[in-house]
Amino acid sequence: MHKRTSSIAFLISVVIFSGCSSVKVVDGSVVPGIYEMNQVQSISSKDHVAGHYHIGDHWDLKTETRKVPLIKGIEFGIKYELQIKQEYVDVRQVVKYPSVGLKNPETGKTLYSSYIIQRLSPGGHTGLSTYKLNEPWEMVSGEWIFEIIVNNETLIKETVVVGEAP
Repeated sequence: MHKRTSSIAFLISVVIFSGCSSVKVVDGSVVPGIYEMNQVQSISSKDHVAGHYHIGDHWDLKTETRKVPLIKGIEFGIKYELQIKQEYVDVRQVVKYPSVGLKNPETGKTLYSSYIIQRLSPGGHTGLSTYKLNEPWEMVSGEWIFEIIVNNETLIKETVVVGEAP
């Protein structure tokens, strides 16, 4: 009886562990660059240094690049595709700011990263994780890191270097 119980526990742990591979990044789908998004909604969020984030219904890749000029109004980040095999997963899109962080003068807060979580159903999904430099205090040179995380596993990690304005 004890042997059978341990076999069942082992089988359950193998099934749970193998669930981590239920989300795959489509080969060649990660595209860092400068984007333009058609914004359809702005959502308030205490987890974002600006106090909000934007949702768009489509976007255009302007330039595929990992080096972005420091220009007010520029939007940069990554496009990616995921193939989800199990029922509903939470996908965390993380943006890590340069090491000095971003300090919002209105709130006095300095943040070093922000994120949103999307719950996605099985199938293919195209995602976009970007940051738009709207405010003077967001104009920070350095490495901006974009991560896509599922089940505490980093599936995508791309660095975009924002430099001095031309």
